[in-house]
Amino acid sequence: MARHHPRHPGEAEWLSAAERDYIEKSRTAEGEPLKNQGPFKAAFSSPIVWLFALIYTLTQLGLLGLSMWLPSVLKRPSTPT
Repeated sequence: MARHHPRHPGEAEWLSAAERDYIEKSRTAEGEPLKNQGPFKAAFSSPIVWLFALIYTLTQLGLLGLSMWLPSVLKRPSTPT
């Protein structure tokens, strides 16, 4: 059974009218949430998105390399030859 999840507090049936009003007033006092700025594919044309993706990918590759290399270094005898 699909359950309806309200998009904003004004649609929440389990809240009283006073609670809904309080939440809505608080939201407007804090500032409106971000609006939809465009289609999803617009994010892929943003250079900052590609920069963050590159940083994330290189970080993950570095951690993977470290986790694969470190055990082999620790396994070697620590006595000088």
